[in-house]
Amino acid sequence: MTTAELQSRLVSWDNKRGKVTVKRSSMKVVDVNGRIYLGNSGDDTNENLCGITRWALGQLCNSLTIPASYINRCPAHLACTNINYWVPKRSGNAKLCLLDSTDVEHVVIGIVSDHYVEYSNRSFYSDIASTLDDLSIRYELDHAQITPECFDGTIRIPSFSVESSYAAPNGSSSDTRKTIEMGLHFRNSEVGYSSALVTTCIVDRFKNYTIPLVSNSSVKTGARMIHVGRSSDKFAEDIAVLIGILGDNYSNILGKFEKSGKYTITIANVKDLVAEYKLNKNVLDDRLGYELFEADDDSRVRLLDVIEGIATVASQKKYPARWDMELIAGSVLQRFEDRFDSLMD
Repeated sequence: MTTAELQSRLVSWDNKRGKVTVKRSSMKVVDVNGRIYLGNSGDDTNENLCGITRWALGQLCNSLTIPASYINRCPAHLACTNINYWVPKRSGNAKLCLLDSTDVEHVVIGIVSDHYVEYSNRSFYSDIASTLDDLSIRYELDHAQITPECFDGTIRIPSFSVESSYAAPNGSSSDTRKTIEMGLHFRNSEVGYSSALVTTCIVDRFKNYTIPLVSNSSVKTGARMIHVGRSSDKFAEDIAVLIGILGDNYSNILGKFEKSGKYTITIANVKDLVAEYKLNKNVLDDRLGYELFEADDDSRVRLLDVIEGIATVASQKKYPARWDMELIAGSVLQRFEDRFDSLMD
């Protein structure tokens, strides 16, 4: 997908979006054939019902101090009984974030407070692209995905790259020389799922994975804007600062990443990581070349293979689950980097 194609999709997305402010106490939920719909308590005909996503239903539950996990386990009729008991007891207004649907006129994809300031996905991406253009930095869109909850994607910056010699996994004698690049992962939500975020990351376009840089005290790795009382102009300034820092440090960052191919950890270490991050125990078998939990704990594997294994599996998932797993790969890199930072080139 090109930037122009993404911008066109964002325009189409904008055209399908809407919002309306309602009194919280006027809402009700209705069970229709085992599915939950949102309506107005003054409408006894139920002719103007809206669908509601799991995320929006969770927001409604949270505003009523009902555990969303409990409601999600309930049959639709029991969930509606619980929610409708508490709704009239709530005061104030709520903003319903709407999306056109083929099944009903609208689907409620978010329920947010009066204080919530929407930052549209279209404006968010435009601010990032404009900042890069203003800095005369050429960039390429690596991938992007728009869902009702979140907008995620990654931009590659070819000028922030190094030629890297990657030893093949599992001790193979064949080496591959290729370019690894820095980039920016971007995430925004129009419905309160996430703040607006831009995070520096390592991008391997040959293996199609992204590894975010987890924040540390030495180098700024991200810019963030919450959707309450913050200016998008200030956020654009923060992005410009972030790109400037990345331009000054990308060579060192990528050099450290390459050193992870020279550093080894034990199978016991890997098993601990799998347990800590609640990964599928077979998630790294293909990358390491054998069944992890059948291997000798004292055997050693390259840290790079572990990090790339997690990031590669992440790349096969859809957002937002993909980003959650990519963050694990970044966390593993950050955890060990001080140990191999002194390795000789």
